[in-house]
Amino acid sequence: MTRADTSSFAITGIPPKGTGPLPNRLEIRQLQQNTTQWNLYLLALNQFVNTDQSTKTSYYQIAGIHGRPFVEWDNVAFAPGRTGGYCTHSSTLFLTWHRPYVALYEQVLYGTVQDIAKSFTGSRQAEYIAAAESFRVPYWDWAAPAPAGQDTLPTSISSATVEVTTPNGTKTIPNPLYQYKFNPLSNIDLPDSLFNTWQDTLRYPTNNNADATSQNNQISLQLDKNQVSYSKRYLNLLQAYPTFEKFSNKAWLSNVTNPGGSYDSLESLHDAIHGLVGNGGHMTYNEYSAFDPIFMLHHANIDRLFAIWQTIHPDTYLAPSISTTGTATLTPNSTIDPNTPLTPFHNSTTSTFWTSAAVRTTTIFGYTYPETAENNATCSIQYVNRLYSPSTGTPANKTTTLKSKRNGEQQPGVYTEWITNIRVAQNALDSTFTIYVFLGEFSSDPNAWLTEKSLVGSHTVFMPFSSDTQQNADIIVAGTVPLTRELNLNAKGVGYNTANVTGVEEYLTGNLHWRVARVCGIPFDLSSDYD
Repeated sequence: MTRADTSSFAITGIPPKGTGPLPNRLEIRQLQQNTTQWNLYLLALNQFVNTDQSTKTSYYQIAGIHGRPFVEWDNVAFAPGRTGGYCTHSSTLFLTWHRPYVALYEQVLYGTVQDIAKSFTGSRQAEYIAAAESFRVPYWDWAAPAPAGQDTLPTSISSATVEVTTPNGTKTIPNPLYQYKFNPLSNIDLPDSLFNTWQDTLRYPTNNNADATSQNNQISLQLDKNQVSYSKRYLNLLQAYPTFEKFSNKAWLSNVTNPGGSYDSLESLHDAIHGLVGNGGHMTYNEYSAFDPIFMLHHANIDRLFAIWQTIHPDTYLAPSISTTGTATLTPNSTIDPNTPLTPFHNSTTSTFWTSAAVRTTTIFGYTYPETAENNATCSIQYVNRLYSPSTGTPANKTTTLKSKRNGEQQPGVYTEWITNIRVAQNALDSTFTIYVFLGEFSSDPNAWLTEKSLVGSHTVFMPFSSDTQQNADIIVAGTVPLTRELNLNAKGVGYNTANVTGVEEYLTGNLHWRVARVCGIPFDLSSDYD
């Protein structure tokens, strides 16, 4: 890959104009309701993905920061003996590193939006320029119930083509949210088998051949099946994970004082989406995931969920610790703290980098979210409850309501919560793999597990594609699958109550099962068969 520029690229986000409130990043369906901004977004993204791959701010090179092609970006040299991407996983830097990453993507796309708006003429130009000014990239909220008659995966992401309005009229173009086309596909940049033959990014590929296609319909079914589990996991994170160290990343903390409240993390929940959407395609693996256009929609949502948690828990943040994992610029077992450089993201045209201390708020990059715009914990909790704990439906179908703070402490209410805690070696299968949790009978065919009626939920352990690019293969990671809602639906029918610990344990002994499948394309390989 050619790296022509020698000056540093300053990531500024989008500087505010005037003294009014900052624009919100909006959920993708909400942005779509503003037809002018939506049209600008599609036109700009289409231009972005078609930018020459040798350009520093091309879609290709910005995606390549995360993993492959394992080359310097913005002249930021690798540490001696290091390889891999710049991204920080299984580390307390995970959430803070991705904030300037998404801001970089947003900044470049915003510039393109402005140029396109000015290309319209006549009475439309003023309309487009006004819409462009408040444009921010959307997020995809996979944890919220889809609108009536729709799926968790929006059709705007899963449709192969889309109609846009250009200054010269309406036309149909390849949907830039559907896939990214490599132009060219380089075997040097992307050397791994399958990925060096797939000309486009794929989701749940139909086979392991060069002619494979995406199966967005299968992904949609899985997302609908897991949506309630994801919303419940996030509510549990807001209530039971009040410290940044626990909340931020999936690395197992063996020295915590509350082991029962340290299994899950926002990174673990993030991994579940990568595994489910990828299913053997690009989103499945750390090195290749950022090339899929759904990646930034997903990570804008992760940043939003992080920002909501920050609003509710404002007094805790990244503290000095040891990062057992490494990156292209960070050696494993290094000491990290709020001032550790978030490489390769420069905050100016000189050699200075953004740090976790500097990116603590989203406003530094010129945006907020609907749930955080007031910067008020009570308001954020109200938003969260409307989205993830709706008051409609039967009691068994409801999720737990997040309570407001009182005297500075979270008030979770009194109830019995049942959760499957998962702790496993990240390199247990030397590949990304998924753990499926069932209540009741299920098929012996791993391909049927994704939509099995008895499936309670699943958790994916997100891995690099190749063992030789792992930053630290020996770490223990953790995640959860909530059980309470399904127990209310199933166990009560046979006389058990979730508050009756002995009764539920008896029920689980006979009905709770788990299986493991390696994600290696279709079909899945069964790699474990334990109860």
